[in-house]
Amino acid sequence: PPLPPPPLPPPPPRPPPAPPPPPPSPPPAVGEAIRDAINSRFGRKPYRDKWSAQGTLPNAGVLIHVFDNYESRANEPGNPFIYYQSDNKQMSASLIFADQRPDCCPELPIPVYSTRGFSGTQGIIFRPGHFTKILCGSASDRSGQQCKSWCPSITIDGDESRFDPRNTGHGFDGCGGAWRPKDFGVYLQRMSRVEGEGGLAAWNHRLEYNEILIAGAHWTRHLPEAIEAFFGDGEPVRSQHQRFLSEFGLRDVDVPLLRFDPRNWKEPFGG
Repeated sequence: PPLPPPPLPPPPPRPPPAPPPPPPSPPPAVGEAIRDAINSRFGRKPYRDKWSAQGTLPNAGVLIHVFDNYESRANEPGNPFIYYQSDNKQMSASLIFADQRPDCCPELPIPVYSTRGFSGTQGIIFRPGHFTKILCGSASDRSGQQCKSWCPSITIDGDESRFDPRNTGHGFDGCGGAWRPKDFGVYLQRMSRVEGEGGLAAWNHRLEYNEILIAGAHWTRHLPEAIEAFFGDGEPVRSQHQRFLSEFGLRDVDVPLLRFDPRNWKEPFGG
């Protein structure tokens, strides 16, 4: 009779079980998340965001105030000098954003107010939303002027073809006056175009900063939420930051003190 077939070979050994997946990365600390949100906002163009006639600060660009020694003159005795108390006081600020960087001159730093010896580039970052109320803006330093000599309201649609950045007629924005809050988008875009396409940055070897006036009493009523972070190094920002945290019972991670590098156009604020 035929021989039986040989037995089948044993099955191969089972592979060892796969190692367990690595644990998920921990979420960033609160201070780091704030820093990342600010840098992300710096990268967004503010031209077509909703600029409210009521002055609500939109979530594009970073609105900063650089300490300039005017704070101490505006306060009542005994208050931290970053506070504003009365209805007739205003705080100067400037909106910075990545699209201010002109193609002609990428080496130029982010345009900010320079205090020339008082504190360097240090100050506070305003939180977007209803915490901050914008009164007006302009394409240059108004030297303490009030909101007056209003620029006309212009729609941003079609303005690129209407406005010639090489022949503005007046000022860096074709107006030279004050912007109403609802008109910020078109005038910020005009200013960026004048710096780049119009050749102003190459001619001046620097970028102009915009100036924005903030309602002081509204800002004070919305503390501490109105301040998202402090920035800079040295004094007075370190002592002001600590005094602010103590005043409102906050921690560093709640309202961080960030480094600011005006030559870093991708992530200017560091932890």
